Amino acid sequence: MQDRGIAPVLVTFINLVVCYGKAGMLEGVKRIHSQLKYGEIEPNESLFKAVIDAYRSANRQDLAELVGQEMKFAFDAQEYPASGSEDESDVCPIHLLEPSELMDTMEIK
Repeated sequence: MQDRGIAPVLVTFINLVVCYGKAGMLEGVKRIHSQLKYGEIEPNESLFKAVIDAYRSANRQDLAELVGQEMKFAFDAQEYPASGSEDESDVCPIHLLEPSELMDTMEIK
């Protein structure tokens, strides 16, 4: 589909997740879940619920619960957008470090 220059829409992703879930193809569900999680797909409640149902169908209650928490977070974040008044002094410096730099800051006793 994408090879032909046709961009998938929300219904496409939902149908893929449903089919992957029924077929027990967790890797397909995980791929779409990852795209949803990292903002490659616009967050949508129906898609989140399809991913949750697919994980439940595959007896992966742990992943279903994780997606449920992510869904709550995604929609809470949309409800309370950042004010834009945050300047650099308000940012926690730990978030500006790369993972390798973070390890250097940790003191092991």
